[in-house]
Amino acid sequence: MMKSILEQQEALKLAGIGVRTTNQEEAGPNGRIPALWTQYFQLEGAYANQAQAQDDFIYGVYTDYETDASGAYTAFIGHTYDLDLAIATETAGASAAANMQQTVVPSSLYRVFETRRGPMPQVVIEAWQEIWAYYETAAEQRAYTGDFERYDKNDFQDGEAVVRIYIAIKS
Repeated sequence: MMKSILEQQEALKLAGIGVRTTNQEEAGPNGRIPALWTQYFQLEGAYANQAQAQDDFIYGVYTDYETDASGAYTAFIGHTYDLDLAIATETAGASAAANMQQTVVPSSLYRVFETRRGPMPQVVIEAWQEIWAYYETAAEQRAYTGDFERYDKNDFQDGEAVVRIYIAIKS
């Protein structure tokens, strides 16, 4: 089992892109999240000159849960930014910034899991399988208010990384 700790996390305001999906859809050939990552990196590259990221992290967010892990949710990929998205969009005109959306990950108590260093996206898929198994028997309950994966852009080496996954829990 992966290491995990409890951590209080303040709200995160992110700019990025999102899509509505389900775990059932993602398990099949028509999953939307891989294409979302590709689209994000294309937009992020074009957007990079318009606003300064506040940190070196990319966030993969799961929010707006319909019910729980079996229902629909919004997958969102983004960064924290210094500039308000409206200002950045105005500055960028009709450029990539116009395609960016905003979301807020709520302040919460999180169970934070850390993956082993390994190939992407395999380590993340393995981690989610362990997380789902953990919550089948855990005394604590998921809040389903907003969970996220935090990727350190400086930690990617030869297609491998360590990823921290934050699961909002009921306190």
